[in-house]
Amino acid sequence: MAPNTVVIRRTSTSVMLLGLVLILPPHSATGLEPSAFYLSWTQAFEQTQDPNTGLTTINTLLLPMGGTLEGMGTAYTAVSADAAYIESNPAASARLAYTELSLSHRNVIDDVTLDTLVYTVRLDRIGLGVAGKFLPIRFPRIDSDGVQIAKAYITESVIILNGSYNLLSSYDFDGVAVGGNVKIAVRGVPDVLVGAGLLGNARVYDPQSAVAVMADLGVLTRFNLLKPYVSRSRNFSAGLAIRNLGPTVLD
Repeated sequence: MAPNTVVIRRTSTSVMLLGLVLILPPHSATGLEPSAFYLSWTQAFEQTQDPNTGLTTINTLLLPMGGTLEGMGTAYTAVSADAAYIESNPAASARLAYTELSLSHRNVIDDVTLDTLVYTVRLDRIGLGVAGKFLPIRFPRIDSDGVQIAKAYITESVIILNGSYNLLSSYDFDGVAVGGNVKIAVRGVPDVLVGAGLLGNARVYDPQSAVAVMADLGVLTRFNLLKPYVSRSRNFSAGLAIRNLGPTVLD
């Protein structure tokens, strides 16, 4: 190829039509206003959520690690451009450009803090990652007379192991990455907060400590769509993730 030659590939009609469908306002195809359209999707997926979520403890699994993930309101499934992918789309580790180490510390509410650590590396088409979330909650125990009889920390910890692979990658196509996470979540509630121990006037409760095992699955691809300029980077991405699949714990 001669120097200074610019090659512009012709976009197929089918891709153009797909782009028009995606960028048109939702109400033009569904008869619903955009807010109502997205609300209907949200309500459909809420049917799969445990109705007791958040009633007994902080939603540690749903708390974002911070950074761009939190700044985008966790609408990060198809973006997943940094270490926060491990919570949004486990397939993205096979698509990251750099090895990353991420550390964060943030206040959640009052004196409750969330500490996170993520390390991820890509080896050609294979992506690997490991992460941890740690949330200590200082919890006082009050008797029926309103007297504090004990104080201790409830701890919630989540360890995440990630792996992904980029399929069908070539010069003209970035491929389709598929991946998954295995999570182990541990809640530790000291006996002093639930048992009688040396507290004669304390009511004894059932043990509250627990261990949960769950999994995430994800798919991610990137391609060009209605791109009016020449660049190696893709301008459109699509992703799908299913998170926190696993058996119930303590009902």
